[in-house]
Amino acid sequence: MYTHSLTTFFKQKNYRASTLVLLLLFAIPFGFVDVYNGLLIVLLLHSLIYLKKEDWKFAFTSPVFWAVGSFYLLYVLNLFHAEDMAEGGRQLEIKAPFFLGSLLIVANTRGYISNFKEKALNAFLYGTLGVSVSALLVSAVKALNAGSTYFLAKDGVTQVSYFTYVELSEVFSHPGYFATFVGFAIFITLRKVFQTKGRKKIYQLLILAFLFVMLFLLQGRINILAMAGVFGICAIYYAFQKKMYIVLAIPAVLVAGLIILLATGSENSKNRFAQVPNFDYDITGDTFNSATYRLAEWTCAADVIRENFWFGTGVGDNRQMLWDAYAARGFKKGVEEKYIAHNQYIETMIACGVIGLCALVVMLFYFGRQFYRIDDLTSLACLLFLAICMLTESMFERAWAITLFSVFFPLMLVLNQPNAKEAQSNL
Repeated sequence: MYTHSLTTFFKQKNYRASTLVLLLLFAIPFGFVDVYNGLLIVLLLHSLIYLKKEDWKFAFTSPVFWAVGSFYLLYVLNLFHAEDMAEGGRQLEIKAPFFLGSLLIVANTRGYISNFKEKALNAFLYGTLGVSVSALLVSAVKALNAGSTYFLAKDGVTQVSYFTYVELSEVFSHPGYFATFVGFAIFITLRKVFQTKGRKKIYQLLILAFLFVMLFLLQGRINILAMAGVFGICAIYYAFQKKMYIVLAIPAVLVAGLIILLATGSENSKNRFAQVPNFDYDITGDTFNSATYRLAEWTCAADVIRENFWFGTGVGDNRQMLWDAYAARGFKKGVEEKYIAHNQYIETMIACGVIGLCALVVMLFYFGRQFYRIDDLTSLACLLFLAICMLTESMFERAWAITLFSVFFPLMLVLNQPNAKEAQSNL
């Protein structure tokens, strides 16, 4: 992150706004929702005081804002379709950064300092590295206090490592979201690898290796699959469009690295990655693994969707109606644990119907098309990665991914707009 004197910070609104956005990007990977909600509020107050009418007019007429804001407003309108308004209000509160975050990012477009894109990417990367190191240190303290790197699960047999999955991430966020932050950081670092030379490239490669190890330790299976898929697509693109055929070796290197990590990892890690859905499962039984649970959730979710196809259940009734579907099919574990659908596309369709699903897909497609048009392959890779991760995680049901999406992607897009570049060139 960049540094300026406190005098400069307090005197110049451009530096204040830029600093607040950088702090927000740095804070997101740590997963402390109150911290970056507080930063959003401070940024809002700053914007209300210092932004001009033209800035707000630009924001409220920008397709970048409306691509995200309209998705949130659809949820707001859908609230009136539900009976449980209190639960709906709670869900809307969690999703509020879709509207507020994207609005503030776009409204401050003319105020970002020069070379802000690199600074923003660095802020998020350093935040991810910071939380990764912190998580490892917390796990190390746990291991030292226990006198062992693992403890026994409730069955008294399974060894659970302090350095993997939930135990590694629990102080900061859910491992699936933590792994998503790490995935973004990997794409940012890879961008730096291609841009740097000499010793700096070696430094970036070491960071890249560390992030891949973290991704493996967090045991996010969909995150690793998404990473492999995006790398495969990017390798093919670079090989034939950029005449860089050597990058075709990247997916092979990743697969080889994963095999090595699995071969040298703990039994718990091997069992975690070896889990596959059992299509012959008994939904009324209790012999599930985490992959088969999702099949049961999606089967019950399909029952809800069929009955509420066009407009959904309404925001507020979506959770209870899914749990009722669990009960109707005898999915006892789902009722006891109150599982959500673990798929954002299905989750959105339950609440808002096929209209909501179309809005979600249009939002993702809009950003994807724009990033491809301006040749921002780093942001495009992050978007594809997130879109794949949403196949087995309800990413937009928690503030961690909502804030990430509503800040990161609009910022990457507006920084390529002419008015942003013109304003930055005058600083």
